[in-house]
Amino acid sequence: MINLNINNIIKKDIAFKIISVVIALFLWNYVLNLTNPLETYTYTIVIQEINKNSLDNKKLILKDKDYSRYISVKITGRVDKISKINQNDFNIVADFSQIDSYSDNKIKLKTDYIGNVDLNGIEIKYDQEYLDLDIESIKTNPYTVNIVTNGEPKQDYQIIKKVSDPESIGIESLGPLKDKISMVRTYVDVDDIDKDILVESKCRFYDNYGNEINDLNGIRTVKVYIEIAKEVEIEAFTTGIPEDGFQVGTKNVFPESVLLKGDSKVLQELETVKTERIDINGLSETKNFKSQVVLPEDVELANGNNQVNVSVEINDFSKRIIPIFKEDIKINNKNDKYNYEITSPSVLVEVVGDKKDIDNLDAEILKPSIDVKGFKNEDKYVELDLNLPSNVKTLDDYKVELSAKEK
Repeated sequence: MINLNINNIIKKDIAFKIISVVIALFLWNYVLNLTNPLETYTYTIVIQEINKNSLDNKKLILKDKDYSRYISVKITGRVDKISKINQNDFNIVADFSQIDSYSDNKIKLKTDYIGNVDLNGIEIKYDQEYLDLDIESIKTNPYTVNIVTNGEPKQDYQIIKKVSDPESIGIESLGPLKDKISMVRTYVDVDDIDKDILVESKCRFYDNYGNEINDLNGIRTVKVYIEIAKEVEIEAFTTGIPEDGFQVGTKNVFPESVLLKGDSKVLQELETVKTERIDINGLSETKNFKSQVVLPEDVELANGNNQVNVSVEINDFSKRIIPIFKEDIKINNKNDKYNYEITSPSVLVEVVGDKKDIDNLDAEILKPSIDVKGFKNEDKYVELDLNLPSNVKTLDDYKVELSAKEK
């Protein structure tokens, strides 16, 4: 009887321990999922291509070069581990030496994890095992596709690059027609374009005499990319003023313009670009500078050379005395109750500026005038107004003597 009771107690104790372990495991898993949950991270990895030139040796060519060069990698595991893994920890390689004929349209990808995190408890899945390709066999040298453009881009724009994909095409299984081919061309309309274009274009085939082989036209197409740039004038950006008695003459930039490419909307609005700030303060002679072109955002140089030479001309002020006779002076804002008379026979106006700007100045150009609004006889003198060119100034303020009598 005693033994029976002991057995029951032992059985109950074992059952209690099992239940306790199960509950403990459940609680441990619950807490773990709260503090260090399972997560899935996805990365896009660039596929490295090796031994691509092996296709040339086997007289093979990629018929379509617009294939995906990326692979997606999913990593599942506890956050504390997978958060330490990034896309640089994977090495994905496509070895083109695996391709031996045009029927080999897949390359098995070599996938390697090269990171330092222990992968125990981590699941890695790749979205593809193979790189899918379209391979073509060429029995002779491929024919280069010559791109011919029709029309002209918009004013100030020019073509800087034109390329076809593929750049050459292999022709086979055409019988005797294949032997007649001497040249392959494709024609693209670029009239009035002001941005890069990508078009699908049919190929045309020509014999040695330049005659079109009509039976072959349209059997092949290529993608043609036309890249254009806009020619924009460069302005020298100067600050400061020359030494007293000197003035800024012409500002020459070499080269005078630059070819720019980039965002088409930005280029459409762009008429000029400026150099970096050039300080001419206190200069008394012509000086040459080297400067950089300042470009707006999303625009870059087509030729990659950002340096320009700037020559800032500094000239002496020239002086000249111009006689202004009272007959040349116009009286503005007259009061109908008065008769006005300029009693000064003439005024000698001294101007300074660049010689070429002041040599041709006369009363007709200067348009001398006076404003008599509110004039009183006791005022006696009225200021003379002159229409001066922007880069010419007078050495003094000039007045004329005036009298006003009631009618």
